[in-house]
Amino acid sequence: MAVELPPSGAITLDENEILAQFDRLVKEGLIFYDQAPMIMPHRDGDLRIEFKISGALKNKPSIPSDPLGASSLDNSTSNLKPGSDINVAGFEIQEIGTTHLLTFNMFNAFRPHFLLLTQDGYRRQFEPLDIDDIKAAHTVISSLTGDYMVLYNCGVESGCSRMHKHMQLIPHSEHAFDVWRNIVGKGHQMPYQAFVRTFGPDLPSIKDLFIAYLELFDQVKKALGRSMSGINEAPPHNVIFDRSGMMVIPRRSAGLNGAYANAAGMLGVIWMSNEAKAQQWIELGPSEILRTAGVPMIQT
Repeated sequence: MAVELPPSGAITLDENEILAQFDRLVKEGLIFYDQAPMIMPHRDGDLRIEFKISGALKNKPSIPSDPLGASSLDNSTSNLKPGSDINVAGFEIQEIGTTHLLTFNMFNAFRPHFLLLTQDGYRRQFEPLDIDDIKAAHTVISSLTGDYMVLYNCGVESGCSRMHKHMQLIPHSEHAFDVWRNIVGKGHQMPYQAFVRTFGPDLPSIKDLFIAYLELFDQVKKALGRSMSGINEAPPHNVIFDRSGMMVIPRRSAGLNGAYANAAGMLGVIWMSNEAKAQQWIELGPSEILRTAGVPMIQT
């Protein structure tokens, strides 16, 4: 498979400075983070999940009502980039090459919780990842000494809340993501189809990482029986990767009856703003929600 790589470029990210900046922005009320979220473990058969209830998410946007829109936004009197629906003014961290911008999230589930946005505000969250996206994520992961996970929610059905194309990067230290390590190690299955590629001890090259994504994305298209549309709209899916592996999940819906799951939710880590939403998940059944959101496992 021929892949043309964009020009290379290294960056330097000081995690101590980043955490100091994060804490300052939280203190100033520019971004929101709950240091002590309520954690509610729950088991649904063999499925183990954690509800994390955080006041920082109280005003977080939900599923966009106009997924093909946002290009018509009037941004002339706001801090938004043209075409964008994500305001990051005041909490930018660093440009990543010419194509992407690393910022803090406004509504943070982790410390720190990064957004990696395209510089072009007209790029859309329903587009598949391209080589520039992979290069930007690879650059950031390679520049951080900590262990980080990249998440991409592609399309409204994937659980995304904004339509300006962006990835999220979160620290890997939380024990709740042990399920991720078990999935990559082939020791655990979720109640939906997912396609996994295991890496070596080190993060692959940009080229190999992109090829892995393209091959797993091909399996998503087959699982959903869908192909790309004329506006570069991809069949909906979640992408999760770190130094150890990559997982791509085909999505049929954002969830069930208002109980939505993004990429982290599909791994059984469900962030929400109040206990009522956790109770809704329990009543509907987490396994049923994830099966409905994804493509059910084929029984053999």
